[in-house]
Amino acid sequence: MPEFLARLTSEETGSLSSRMRARRMGLLLDMIRTVHQKHGQVSILDIGGRKRFWQPIENELPKCNVKVSIINLPDEIDRRGQNGDDDVFTHVKGDACRMPQYADKSFHLAVSNSVIEHVGNWNQVRAFASEARRVAEHLFVQTPNFWFPIEPHYVCPLFHWLPRPMQAWLFMHFKFAVQYPTRDLDKAMKWVDEAPRLLTHRMLRHLFPDCRIIPEKFLIFFNKSWMVLRA
Repeated sequence: MPEFLARLTSEETGSLSSRMRARRMGLLLDMIRTVHQKHGQVSILDIGGRKRFWQPIENELPKCNVKVSIINLPDEIDRRGQNGDDDVFTHVKGDACRMPQYADKSFHLAVSNSVIEHVGNWNQVRAFASEARRVAEHLFVQTPNFWFPIEPHYVCPLFHWLPRPMQAWLFMHFKFAVQYPTRDLDKAMKWVDEAPRLLTHRMLRHLFPDCRIIPEKFLIFFNKSWMVLRA
């Protein structure tokens, strides 16, 4: 992808993502406040997240007596250095596709921001959705839309619609937002295998039948991403 196009695409999507993130966090804070009014406290399971996700509303969390457990795979926690627990946040090692350590409705709210598209094949995606619905009374899940023409992780137009050999060719010839070119075909194919699997509205309706699905729009005609809510 030409450098000027990559830079322009990145700037446009970055600004749009900031606006969407602000709206998203506002909706999440409204849910937290509603749960607090009902229970006097709020227990949250952040599935596959990071503490920095909460920064825009972090000062509001103690006011609602919020406790957040952030669950990630052990190597993810170790790699990111996410071991700094405090009065609000606790980091837990586990697999979000299988959480037997938590009984049904163990939490008031389960939150997942741009994670479900990373967990692997369809069976793993189904397991992730099932566990998220099971462990909490309320649900807040966000994920990019497959039909939006710009792949958000690589900031590349049409990338996720291309055949796998063409994706590998691009990995071998262009620098992306999170990866560098490689002349090693094995490495390129590994990146293709590990690429996020974006979801459609129909898929989300199937995965979360008891939830509302709200589009996050770009202009009027495009749904950039989805918010899945069970309030």
